Amino acid sequence: RQIQTSLFPPEAPVFDGLEIVGMSCPAKKVGGDFYNYFSHDRQQVGIAVGDVSGKGIQAALMMALSCGLLSLEARRETSPSLLLSKLNADLRPHTQRNKKNTAMSYLAAEYQAEGGAPRWKLRVANAGCITPLLRRRDGSVHWIDASGLPLGMVSGIRYVERQDELCAGDALVLSSDGLVEAMNATGELYGFERVEAALASAPADSARAVQEYLLADVHAFAGEREFHDDITLVVLFVPNQ
Repeated sequence: RQIQTSLFPPEAPVFDGLEIVGMSCPAKKVGGDFYNYFSHDRQQVGIAVGDVSGKGIQAALMMALSCGLLSLEARRETSPSLLLSKLNADLRPHTQRNKKNTAMSYLAAEYQAEGGAPRWKLRVANAGCITPLLRRRDGSVHWIDASGLPLGMVSGIRYVERQDELCAGDALVLSSDGLVEAMNATGELYGFERVEAALASAPADSARAVQEYLLADVHAFAGEREFHDDITLVVLFVPNQ
């Protein structure tokens, strides 16, 4: 677990006008979830959340391979859709043998300042992971509609890239499916609707406040029941000017 944890970023990159926080908690001693950040310059950052199929040591080993290939490709490719296509090709020879696959959502955020209103342009591609959830300053929420097969399942996939933007007071959540699939004592799933409601109700103070609110809400829902899947959660927040 110490070795796996060392693969996670020690801290989020710091940008003017953008807060980022991330965490990952395995359901067992080790797991298949991961996340990472890639700063290309002072105005552009890439963020990945991944989830390897399965649990335990097998998933952890595949997670380490996926993390290594991601770090290599993300430094050469800034387009989320092309990045996922390259990773799919990189992982396919391994997944054919080990029967594992890697779900991943990748987001590129680029600072824009046209018209005197700072904002972050978002480009998102998704390979079988939970699509990012965005909350506007007015409390409305929507999922960024990007989808695609997990990495390593089929050769030659071309992933779709969606665009959106993050403005002052907005928050964005990237997560693994462990969040929506958390269960309470009766076996009821936390689900997508509860994630939406929790994000809509979360404080509009900081990325950390949003993250802590979501985690507190899912823990309150689960009660004494242990989580059966890893939970990874990355939150972006643009402070009010």
